[in-house]
Amino acid sequence: MKILKEDHAQVFIQAEYTVLISIILGFVVNFLWPIPFLFPRMIHIPLGIVIIVGALITIYFSMEEFKKAKTYSSPYKPVKSLITTGPYKRFRHPMYLGRLLQQIGMGVAFGNTWILILVIPAFIFIWYGVIVPEELYLLRRFGGKYLKYKNSTRGFIR
Repeated sequence: MKILKEDHAQVFIQAEYTVLISIILGFVVNFLWPIPFLFPRMIHIPLGIVIIVGALITIYFSMEEFKKAKTYSSPYKPVKSLITTGPYKRFRHPMYLGRLLQQIGMGVAFGNTWILILVIPAFIFIWYGVIVPEELYLLRRFGGKYLKYKNSTRGFIR
């Protein structure tokens, strides 16, 4: 099957930009209307670092699966194969999960409640602006093979 150059998921914006915008917005809103953080620095800084490291590890191993499959991780380029190994064996969207964990880790590490609050709209935006169009594309591209994978693997949570 020949892949058309313009054949790709019709996402609104890449997930990493959504998370970056949410983090920056969290810092701005916190500057204007600070909300005290629940935990002392002695706890929230190391905990945030651990969450960020876990998120980066998840993203790294997810990206490695794309390299092994010799396909694109960008939603703006056509995929050559369906990846179901590594982190994709357990989650359909480990990179997006990693990005949201990055935002949670940043909020915890900086003691910024606004960054944590903004995880909710970031998640909703990623779900409907990135994941839904991407899943429609993968279903169109791989048909029953993707449907079987989708039905047997959780998205983020199930």
